[in-house]
Amino acid sequence: MNIMQKHTSILHKIWTLLFRSYLATQIKTLLGHPLSAFEQNPKDYLSPYQRKNYLKQLCHKGVLVSCIATLTGCFIFIVYKAAIDSELFHINEIIIENIATTEREKILTIVKRASITSMLHPTGAALRAKITELEWVRKAEIEKIWPSTLTIRIQEQVPLALINLAGNNNNNDERLYYVNDHGDIFSRANGDYSMDYPVITGLLPTIKEDYSTNEHPLLKRALQFLKESKISSILSIQSISEINITSDQEIIVYLINQPVAIHLGHEKMSRCFKRLCTVLYDLEQKREMNKIRSITMDYLDRQILVSMNEPIR
Repeated sequence: MNIMQKHTSILHKIWTLLFRSYLATQIKTLLGHPLSAFEQNPKDYLSPYQRKNYLKQLCHKGVLVSCIATLTGCFIFIVYKAAIDSELFHINEIIIENIATTEREKILTIVKRASITSMLHPTGAALRAKITELEWVRKAEIEKIWPSTLTIRIQEQVPLALINLAGNNNNNDERLYYVNDHGDIFSRANGDYSMDYPVITGLLPTIKEDYSTNEHPLLKRALQFLKESKISSILSIQSISEINITSDQEIIVYLINQPVAIHLGHEKMSRCFKRLCTVLYDLEQKREMNKIRSITMDYLDRQILVSMNEPIR
């Protein structure tokens, strides 16, 4: 037996002894058995020479473990780097799905700047967050399809309305933004995309300009009203021209081609919308809509007041 084998055998015996001792101690602790004084502080029962030897062996062992860990880490890094640079794992195709408004080139630029060229590159939350910073992107999912395809699935923003943040300024058309049904104001309306949406007016300019979720309670009610109208055949969203949020904390709805001001009040929106549809349906059946000036949904004790320009038959 040479010197190297002898040292290895000694270290193996020491390690086995230490491991068994540690394991026995842990089992006793878990079972609630009291530990002996030696098991609690074994160093106190060693002679100075044994203690010196014990510490020396521990130091040697620590150095050996550190060297092995360092060499293993270096080896793994070298293999990983070589694999990333290899043509074997190179991304040959990037598929971007479900985009109608967002420009494909903008997404590809983000992927390029993130240096995603290999299937082994991480494509997690950081890349998704960068893609969702684009104005018309609400969510992004990234999937690797081996051996060489990266698929990016986009969920784009869907406008529910336009919101006017210009207040009473004269440059109203320069302060129109798209808002989705979650209350997120995500892009300025500059004429590049469709502007055929109801307009929410009356909000102060300071309420929203940072493209994050708006917690304004009256804006939420206005959006709830529009969401109800998306699935209604009596009062569709296409028939709504404007929703005005007044300084008196009131919401007034104006219809297209109908000179009617609808005061929504403060009752639960689903119930309010249903009652309003009933009133509008009755007026349509009687062909009296063109005679109506305003409708107040909670005039007195949840009663509906219909004001007219001329008497209804």
